[in-house]
Amino acid sequence: MSPFFSIIIPVYNVEQYIARCLDSCINQTFKDIEIIIVDDCGDDHSMKIAEKYAKEDRRIKIIHNPRNLGLFYARRMGEQEASGKYILPLDSDDYLKVEACEKIFEYLRNTNLDILHFGVHYQNNSSLSVSTLLHYCRYLLPENNKSFFDTQERIMRHFFVDPYHFPRFSMWGKVFAREVLSKAWSIFPKQEQHITYAEDALFLFFISLFSRSYKAIPNRIYIYMQSNLYYSKQK
Repeated sequence: MSPFFSIIIPVYNVEQYIARCLDSCINQTFKDIEIIIVDDCGDDHSMKIAEKYAKEDRRIKIIHNPRNLGLFYARRMGEQEASGKYILPLDSDDYLKVEACEKIFEYLRNTNLDILHFGVHYQNNSSLSVSTLLHYCRYLLPENNKSFFDTQERIMRHFFVDPYHFPRFSMWGKVFAREVLSKAWSIFPKQEQHITYAEDALFLFFISLFSRSYKAIPNRIYIYMQSNLYYSKQK
């Protein structure tokens, strides 16, 4: 049987973070998951760590890219191999609270939502700066976390026109129906070119074209790490 969730983790030079990320996945209280690690051809020991975890947990699947493709296409490779009903993107330096999948499942079990958006807890390991504090404040401001939209137009406006206090077009912090992602990829250009800026906003636009239901919930179950990785995060 197919798992309920496919957690997609692109990996590139994150040897100091990958164990924490994978521990948060394999220790989920909700067990009906698969964990897809996409090796994007880094040059550190990240994949040796990931391979060790894969030997110990059969829910972990590793995909090796033929060359470095960048975050955007690394996610695509993982999503194309996924078999779960819902896709949960997870950056390899971030991690999940152990009850994350269980909380999400509680909202999805009796629905057919295309997108479920959940809360994020911000964590910073670097020294404080004005830009860091401003970024942190984005997560402290009140947000309309009980939204529900049932039309493509309202969903697109929510992401791109009427953000309550900052843009919501990151891929992390959400789960997506796999069939919606498949439709989005079907109309996206096939060429594998590095996209280094606003890749999340670009693909979320395509996802929105096929989404007919969206819900936001208040649970802060994703831990976002502020860092300076090659895979830069959406600001």
